[in-house]
Amino acid sequence: MEAMIRIKSWWTGLKTERKFLFVLIGYFLLHTLVRVFISNSLEFDEAEQILFSQQLSFGYGSQPPLYEWVQKVFFSIFGLNIFSLAIFKNSLFVLIYFFLYKSAQIILKDNLRAILASSALLVTYTYGWQSMHQLTHAILALSLCSITFFIFLRLVETRATKHYLVLAVCVGLGILSKYNYLIFILALLFSAFSLKGFRKTILDKRMLLVLIIPVCISAGHFAWVALNFQQATLRLTEMQIDVEKTKGLLDLLICLLAILGPFCVIFVIFFPKAFTKNRLLNLAENQFKQLLERFFISAIVITVLWVLIFKIVDFEERWLQLIFFLFPTYLFSRLKGKVVSKLRVKVYSWLIIFSAFMLIFMLTICVLFPDTFGYKRLHYPIAELSKEIRAEGFDRGLVLSPDTSVAADIKLQFKDSLVLTHRIPFEVSENFDKILLIWGDVWWYDVPDELGKILPRHNVEAKRTNIAKKALYKYSKDEYYEIYLMVVDKRESSE
Repeated sequence: MEAMIRIKSWWTGLKTERKFLFVLIGYFLLHTLVRVFISNSLEFDEAEQILFSQQLSFGYGSQPPLYEWVQKVFFSIFGLNIFSLAIFKNSLFVLIYFFLYKSAQIILKDNLRAILASSALLVTYTYGWQSMHQLTHAILALSLCSITFFIFLRLVETRATKHYLVLAVCVGLGILSKYNYLIFILALLFSAFSLKGFRKTILDKRMLLVLIIPVCISAGHFAWVALNFQQATLRLTEMQIDVEKTKGLLDLLICLLAILGPFCVIFVIFFPKAFTKNRLLNLAENQFKQLLERFFISAIVITVLWVLIFKIVDFEERWLQLIFFLFPTYLFSRLKGKVVSKLRVKVYSWLIIFSAFMLIFMLTICVLFPDTFGYKRLHYPIAELSKEIRAEGFDRGLVLSPDTSVAADIKLQFKDSLVLTHRIPFEVSENFDKILLIWGDVWWYDVPDELGKILPRHNVEAKRTNIAKKALYKYSKDEYYEIYLMVVDKRESSE
């Protein structure tokens, strides 16, 4: 009892900022633990991190390399496992929500509304479910956008050299996190330059640091891009399908409605005054509101130009995440000085809490009840099949697979092996005695074309296998997952 009293007294004495930080840490730690315990198999983006971590490089395909670099640090600390993946990703979420709260504090001058503005992201599919359970690089980029925006607001307040330096480092890291971070930072700088109250900050000679330092930070990566241009632009090429030019713009419009619609509906229900004129804002408050308005407009214009210039089709909603994470803060800025009933605030707060825990609940039941929600990569029983793979004579060597998720699951079970796919063509510096060819049940006994194309690089010939192994999908009673494999022993073939 005495301990509970002390904890309550300690909690009561904390500032709102620290309370919110501890709540974020606790919530995302819970996400981490749930992810670790529900499955030892990997989602697609998680699988890529397992495979890319095998070698350090200035580039990994069509994405900048910062996520892989930091993830490799987490692997070195916590080991090559699910926990390392989950704790890194959820640490990024803590940064996103905390620095968004800090920015909202500066703009709104109200702790409660700052919490409500930052937490609003949890209510939407894009920032809630999709971000937490499907994305990696976009989450790192979003965390850097959140930090960058806060540092920019502090820079406007202080004009301190240290904030110019930190902003410059954030921009450099942001570019190395995801290329569309450039849309965010360009839109922010353009919108700030267009407003008199921010223009002096932009025209200061120290702003040159925000050009020079990012170039230095990202130079190694862009040198790699120049040397591996085809590999680096593969994803962009895949998006440039020869269809009507208007399709990309139509997709963009649909995505805009999809990402902004939920926020607008929520605010119409709970805070309709956000959509009425506000004559109560002072000069500074109005400038923050104008900054965000012009930021959104600038970002949309840049995005439209990007779609047109690079002929992008099949535009995806998640590409807009780095822009509209500030939209709830903007809507709350329109409420400045307006009376909002306590009941509306209370119900809205409970909606956020409900949404937050529904995200954890839905992830859990989607995995635990695959017969209802479908079988996914998290249900692959590769860990269970690893014993049968060892029985076929493979315990360490080179693994080749056309399936990223299967390959990464194999890497978790055979940590001393080098595991490659047709999309991860790392150089093989070691001569392995054994080579494991493995693929999932979608290709049957014939060696998949994707795998067949890379076999000559490793002096392996194979067209078909007669070895199939199967095990129950995780949490299934009667559905089996089947793999096909072949073990090539170079010592036997040389004899």
